[in-house]
Amino acid sequence: IRQPPLGSCSSERRVVVCESGELSITVGPTEHRLRAGEVAVIDAAARPAFESRGRGISVVYSACG
Repeated sequence: IRQPPLGSCSSERRVVVCESGELSITVGPTEHRLRAGEVAVIDAAARPAFESRGRGISVVYSACG
């Protein structure tokens, strides 16, 4: 999975949308799974780690918002 640089956000939130596939998001010791069509809102300062899971390609969008 390709991840855009995690530069500083001017807002307090990072919105992550999983368009297809399955995504694992790790924030500190906690792991969350997103499936196609699901959305997560994360603290922008948390520096999450993203990993594609399952078979096939995951399409994911991440933006400060």
